Amino acid sequence: MSNPEANDFLLLLSEKEGSRKKGFQEGMQQGILEGIYIFIQDNIEEGTPPERIIEKLQKRFSLSEEEAVEYLAECFIND
Repeated sequence: MSNPEANDFLLLLSEKEGSRKKGFQEGMQQGILEGIYIFIQDNIEEGTPPERIIEKLQKRFSLSEEEAVEYLAECFIND
């Protein structure tokens, strides 16, 4: 393989690896979001007070209070 061909091949491999990593990260993020919504729905069904759900979201998912409130509000809106 000549040098330009090798460079093209390495560039293609690098692009594919970058795409794979991006897809993996997007999949992980989607899974975390689904987990948060399931967690919230389960707590709502169990009658957990909203304040306690927010505390638990902060602890278990390392969310800020603002983020936890937003997720909880989305669940009430979409429920």
